Amino acid sequence: MNPLLLTVLLVALVSTACLAGVSVARKSCGEGRITAGKAGSMNRDEIFRMLSRVEKMEEPAPVMGAMCYEPVAMPFVAEYVCPVCGEKTVYSRSDDSYYSITGLYETRALFATLDSVSTLEMTLDETSLCSACSADSDSTHALLLRVTWEDERTCAAPVTAEDLRMLIGFMSGRLDYETVNEGTLPLRQNLDRIREILGMDEEGGAPCSDEGCGASCPGGGCR
Repeated sequence: MNPLLLTVLLVALVSTACLAGVSVARKSCGEGRITAGKAGSMNRDEIFRMLSRVEKMEEPAPVMGAMCYEPVAMPFVAEYVCPVCGEKTVYSRSDDSYYSITGLYETRALFATLDSVSTLEMTLDETSLCSACSADSDSTHALLLRVTWEDERTCAAPVTAEDLRMLIGFMSGRLDYETVNEGTLPLRQNLDRIREILGMDEEGGAPCSDEGCGASCPGGGCR
């Protein structure tokens, strides 16, 4: 056999073995965690099991994040340009939505991360921030996280950047989540908030519609 060809074959075999070793090592390191890959297409039953896991396992110790940040001067007004209709809405510091607008870049980035680690069908609804799109609405100017479950039922809840950080940690299979200053906090103390955002009760169910029985069905929502 050609010596050069033999060398290429040997290098290929060694590389394949190394890659296999890395794959096994990664699986070993991730053991005991519920990852997006393991969860597959998430439904209420799987989310319920994930919530139960966080509730039962020992809380990790919180890690203090950075404390010294130079304050940034905030603008007097915040402008929001609607990605749907193109309308510009201006908010002053006295408006409730002012800080939602100034932190929108971060919030969108956090949602993109959340969407990448979860297979739940979710959207970040900015409609209420637009004066044109929300002209006929009485709702408060807040960002909404809309979740569509496998049975086509939906829920919507106002969310903050902190809520999205908690969901990223939860959907990644962690027992804690990363804070704004790069510390970590346990998820267990925030499970009620996570259930509220996802439209689930403590039994893992979701309230029936107004036309239904009005009860909650344990372990997977209304059947």
